[in-house]
Amino acid sequence: KSRKYELKLLEIFIKYISNEINDRDLYDEFEYISSDKIDWKNFPNIDLSPIELRILLNIATTFESYKNIDRLDIFNKCKNQENDKIIKIASCNNLSNFYIKNKDYSKAIKITNEGINYSREKSLMYGLIYLNFSKFLASYRLYDDYEKSLIVTRILLENILNRDLQLLMNRKIENILS
Repeated sequence: KSRKYELKLLEIFIKYISNEINDRDLYDEFEYISSDKIDWKNFPNIDLSPIELRILLNIATTFESYKNIDRLDIFNKCKNQENDKIIKIASCNNLSNFYIKNKDYSKAIKITNEGINYSREKSLMYGLIYLNFSKFLASYRLYDDYEKSLIVTRILLENILNRDLQLLMNRKIENILS
């Protein structure tokens, strides 16, 4: 039964990343599949698989809550797990962006610093890029010292092969600074 559950989760996630289903469909199908397992009462104590966390992270990025579980609780659960490095970094980035959007720049910087330290420890280049960019943005909006995170972001961008990401991030940096 648990294998069938995991296969269904993988199936809907693959459909989602292949753009066969949209955010609302992901939410609805995940809710249907996980209806017996996840609810707001057991969420703080439930042990979730990486695929469940990844789906929840995507849902929380789009929706304010899932089954009365606030998106911040989902982001924090994903950030505090130790099974999947990518989920941990993505949740740090999402939390940081949430706080930037809500003009709580000090919290955004605190979260990005935590993610940056973890990315350094695990040698995650893209985590360092995204989180240093978020730190630059939060520091810039806080009128704080943003030069170090800006320089680190630019240096890291120079050392990746993804030309599209380089151009996009550099364009964003220039738009912010101008």
